[in-house]
Amino acid sequence: MKLGFAEILVVLVVAMLVLGPDKLPYYARNAGKALQSFRKALNETTEEVRETLDDTAGDIMEPVKELQNIQKDVTSTLNDTFDPFANNDSTKK
Repeated sequence: MKLGFAEILVVLVVAMLVLGPDKLPYYARNAGKALQSFRKALNETTEEVRETLDDTAGDIMEPVKELQNIQKDVTSTLNDTFDPFANNDSTKK
């Protein structure tokens, strides 16, 4: 959600009418501090989630890579065994 200049201006005018010009800086400062704290907590949580996912993905990918290697070996062996056009010593005469 992005606010344009007009929306911000309307919010400031309404805040000034509700809070009064003398209390507006106090509440604006507190709102800024709360927003900063929220962003910091959000960034920390995001970083923790990324680290956890990276660790988990690494743990999951090791067996997957091993299975892929086994699949390649089996496929290669089957292709070598059942390829009717393979160069065998028995076909050469």
